[in-house]
This record gives sequence, C-alpha cells and structure tokens, in this order.
Amino acid sequence: AWGKHQDWWEQFWQRSTVKISGTPEAERVTRAYELQRYLNACQSRGRFPIKFNGGLFTVAHQDEGWGPDYRLWGGSYWIQNGRLSYWPMLMDGDFDLMLPFFDLYWRNLPLA
Repeated sequence: AWGKHQDWWEQFWQRSTVKISGTPEAERVTRAYELQRYLNACQSRGRFPIKFNGGLFTVAHQDEGWGPDYRLWGGSYWIQNGRLSYWPMLMDGDFDLMLPFFDLYWRNLPLA
C-alpha cells in the first residue's frame, strides 16, 4: 500500500506544473498553486467530493461550542459552490480527482 501511495503522488506531481519566478511575489504564486493542488488531491481521493465551505478545514467558533475540527456543519453538496473546486482540475489534468464529484450526482440520478 505504501508503494502504491508513493507511486500515485509521484505520478500526480508529474502531470502538471506551474513555475513562476523572478520576484518573491511570483514565487508565492507558484507556491500557492502547489498548495492548492495538494489540498485538492488530499480531499478528492475518497468517495465523496470536496465540501465547498472549508474542505478539509473549518473555522473555529468557540462561542458556539465548535472547535477547529468541527464536522457536523451539514451533509449538503451544492453544485453552484462545489463546482468551483473542480474547475482548476480540468486544466491540471487531474481528471481522476473529479470522479467523486461526478459520481455523487450519478449515484443520485434516480432521485431526480
């Protein structure tokens, strides 16, 4: 399993690259691209798609009794918000990461 995991990540990072250099600001753009792509990959390899309102991370609301890892904020997947996480994947070639998004709607098509 560990070998497959390592192979997957190695192939993932070979699929798409954006390297901007020249100024510190340009290098921050490259770093932001890499971090966002990494987060999308971490969130998109399960059965369910990325949640639009925080993904892996939520915001702490101590005054309401929530901690920074609160997960009971709802089971709804709203296409108008969720789709925004998936547009960059088209250009990155990360089509496999889009499957949970499409599968959610495919599995629920009989309800429509």
